Amino acid sequence: MIAGIRGKLDYIGPDWIIVRVGGISVKLSVPTSTIENLGSIGSDIELHTFLQIRDNDINLFGFSNAEGRSIFEILISISGVGPRLGLSLLSFFNPESLAMTIASSDIDSLSMVPGLGKKTASRIVLELKGKLQDWTFSAEAPQIDETTAALIALGYTANEVIKAVSSLPKDSSLTTEESIRLALQKLSIG
Repeated sequence: MIAGIRGKLDYIGPDWIIVRVGGISVKLSVPTSTIENLGSIGSDIELHTFLQIRDNDINLFGFSNAEGRSIFEILISISGVGPRLGLSLLSFFNPESLAMTIASSDIDSLSMVPGLGKKTASRIVLELKGKLQDWTFSAEAPQIDETTAALIALGYTANEVIKAVSSLPKDSSLTTEESIRLALQKLSIG
């Protein structure tokens, strides 16, 4: 198995990148959260990888850390969760917040991920709740509330929304409308 890759970033697509290693260019599918942390074209990068071989199809997936790769492998072992949905989950949540969301049986938060319905979210919680209990959590699960749902409905990506919502004041007296307005201001600036 190819466990990692180190090289120059040649190209960035919407959910994939091309890395030049020596004289060979390799295409990797990656979560959007990984893309945001790579840097610019020409940068030296290093990713943890997972190689999947199916019939006549070979895919290489890249992650910024080993935890991302590990949870991806666990996710795609669940019936109904393929690589695309696994990448979507890791684009929306970091590994720690995903593990916390699953541990707290927060099906509503999971079903906010594009392409993931409540039925599959319930299956993920059912199959993984006990398996992720030993993970150490260094971050809180993102709060999926009306503000987040409204911004996603407006077409912003999960990562854009999480950054905008996490930058809002932690003042609980803000109404949903005020939170949305402030988040939209952050999104239009960034």
